[in-house]
Amino acid sequence: MAFKLEDGGVYLVKESTSILSNAGFSDLLRAGYRGTVLSRTPPRKFSPDANEAFERLWLSEKAGPGSLAPTAERILSRLEAMPRNHAIFIDRLDYIISRNGFRGALEFVHRLRELAYLMGHIVIISLDPATLDARRLRALEKETSEMAPKSSLRLPLEQLDIIRHVFERSITGTRPSLTEVGQALGLSKPTARKQSRFAARDGYIVISPRGRTKVLE
Repeated sequence: MAFKLEDGGVYLVKESTSILSNAGFSDLLRAGYRGTVLSRTPPRKFSPDANEAFERLWLSEKAGPGSLAPTAERILSRLEAMPRNHAIFIDRLDYIISRNGFRGALEFVHRLRELAYLMGHIVIISLDPATLDARRLRALEKETSEMAPKSSLRLPLEQLDIIRHVFERSITGTRPSLTEVGQALGLSKPTARKQSRFAARDGYIVISPRGRTKVLE
């Protein structure tokens, strides 16, 4: 297990793309948990980085095979019917908020926390923090825990930002140049070059030549 995830816990991952939450769910699958994904992404397009089988449920108002209405009652009813000690990944909480209103979604998280505790489930929720104001985001944070790695990386902030940016670009199949990374993160050329070299030295990224420029992956 790479993340600190305990039975009965509900974990909120604040990110614009479901990268860390996806990794946490895959971690649980590799550890032997049975898993279920509730996502706005159609099942055939959703594939966490793990080989284990898991159930995919598409949050959709259109009834069909593998679909689940995005109402709090329907979702909770489905989760209550699951066996104990299940790994549950709720992708795109912002969509549930849009369909149930914030109060309805917050009450959903309240009940989800109780359900997880009683049934020993581990629930990972991904949320784009840009979709909520600070007050509402704080209300959700009070009912959930942070999904933290078991060992923290002691890296300079600039280096960690570079690694994260390159990783997110690599997920989309692109390799940013050293100049592009520096501009995206607001780093000077010497700082971007130095921290990128340190990250490459430690094995976090790879720097390859592309014409007169260098690209990172």
